[in-house]
Amino acid sequence: MPSTDEYSDTFFKLTADITVTTMRTKTFSGTFDGGGNTLTFNYTATGDNAAPFAYITGATIKNLRVAGTINTGYKFAAGIAAQTDGTTNITNCQVSVTINSTNDTGKDRDGTHGGLVAYQGSGTLTINNCLFDGELLGASTSGCGGFVGWVANSSSYHTYISNSLFAPANITVKAPTFCRHNSSTLHLEASTCYYITPNWTASTVQGTNANSMTAEALVAALNNGDKNWCVHRGNAIPVMVNLVINNKTEWDNFSSHAGNYENKYVQLNADISNITAMTSGTFQGIFDGNGHTLTVNLSGGGNVAPFKYLDGGTIMNLTVAGTVTSTTNYCSGLVARATGGVCLIDNCVVNTNNTGFGFVGGVLAYCDGATSLTISNCIYGGTIAIQPNGYDNYSGGIFGWYNRTDLNLTMYNCLFKGNYTGNGQFHPIGVKK
Repeated sequence: MPSTDEYSDTFFKLTADITVTTMRTKTFSGTFDGGGNTLTFNYTATGDNAAPFAYITGATIKNLRVAGTINTGYKFAAGIAAQTDGTTNITNCQVSVTINSTNDTGKDRDGTHGGLVAYQGSGTLTINNCLFDGELLGASTSGCGGFVGWVANSSSYHTYISNSLFAPANITVKAPTFCRHNSSTLHLEASTCYYITPNWTASTVQGTNANSMTAEALVAALNNGDKNWCVHRGNAIPVMVNLVINNKTEWDNFSSHAGNYENKYVQLNADISNITAMTSGTFQGIFDGNGHTLTVNLSGGGNVAPFKYLDGGTIMNLTVAGTVTSTTNYCSGLVARATGGVCLIDNCVVNTNNTGFGFVGGVLAYCDGATSLTISNCIYGGTIAIQPNGYDNYSGGIFGWYNRTDLNLTMYNCLFKGNYTGNGQFHPIGVKK
């Protein structure tokens, strides 16, 4: 194994999404914090040990997303590390990489690939709050593992896996769900590790079958009273906070760059008053209000709401108060329009007074592009006031209006306890034209 270089015991933090085509070949023994950002690793192997980190010894890898493709005809490919030694921790990581194996020769066509780690050579490896949702491909390749390809056989080596999910987008290799090993030192908490593999049969089943669980139920089980997982775009993913908002200045900066947070986790850390509406792009990330309140006084000519456009985004655990006024159509106390993707609004309380000429909703005004929309555990307690002017004034207490007959719409555990003034069509839940 290569010796440890000058970065031993050093802390690194990734501050942006990056794409690389080379791997680190020297041993890494420090801490690498992904900061919730994505490392896209595109690599064609010229030998064994293909991974972003070829070797890690006594290292910590955390809060990292890995995407990309590894093409290999050799052994020991993985989404994070080809080989681990010493006391190594991998926590809060999401690996979406595709490992495309053409290893179809040799004894048993052994690839020893792993979703996160290919080979644990020694020591103790701890994996917690991690997700593999990439691809492990190679119909002629065997000897792999969903998380760990192989653990060396020694009573002094230990592998701990907990609060994790194996949910490959596609898998054709022969492998156990989590870890291939030849010893009694695998400590996999079966009750907190889950797998979703509906069209694949594992060589060894480890963990709990979650094929029939909803994403919401799976997140609740993985959290087990904590807050390490959330639902985004219909899937359970580990929480990795990219941005914390503590005051109005930080909110204003976020709202003017909201289109830059696709798949990013934004957390509100204080009650904030007199906020500005989102002005840039569509929000495609995860916004966690964290139980805090935004107080608004918004007005404009249409599409007026704290979040103007939601496209495959998640908004949760947020309270909104104040007033929202549109001089035309489309206004709401939370989201003006759901314009695309799989959208989720969960556990939000909206007490704003919303005034407009049509297509007004308490929580969401209008859905014209989303393929799937879930509104759950939400309350609206303000007043919706519709101004008469001849427009189609379809409005709703929770959700105003949608024009897609193919929309996958789910609403549950929602309460309208507000008021309505105006003429035309109104429904406490929502109106479909």
